[in-house]
Amino acid sequence: NDATAITADAAINDIRQNCVNAIVFLCDVVDDEMPAHLLRELSVENDSDLPQIAETIALTWQKSEIKHQYRYRHFDLPSDDMHSLIDNLDYFLDKTVEIFDVNYRPSTRDIIHHKSTKTSVTDQTCATDDFHDIFFAVTDVGTVKSE
Repeated sequence: NDATAITADAAINDIRQNCVNAIVFLCDVVDDEMPAHLLRELSVENDSDLPQIAETIALTWQKSEIKHQYRYRHFDLPSDDMHSLIDNLDYFLDKTVEIFDVNYRPSTRDIIHHKSTKTSVTDQTCATDDFHDIFFAVTDVGTVKSE
């Protein structure tokens, strides 16, 4: 239905922007300026930028210092900076090429892993990918900095 399509479109942009923000943040932490600068110049809302964003993120995510910083973010970063990195973001960073494909549609699993930074409460009903006659309700209570 139309509401589900709107929610999926919003999730796509959130997922993509979360990936960009995380890589830019991690690059800033490890002083890797080139990918961060390039990603700041591109937009997840511009389909023609998506291939370059995907390539930049995929190459940057493969760097050992970036993965190390993400893996040990709870120990290495001041608590005020930890909110910049979503806990399950590696799930999406491992799927960068798929997520930044112009035809990407999030799976139910992607929607469940997706975190947005909104503060409102929303309800959504989802069908499972495997069993279309089984539905579950999700109540999103938003996120807060201290979460």
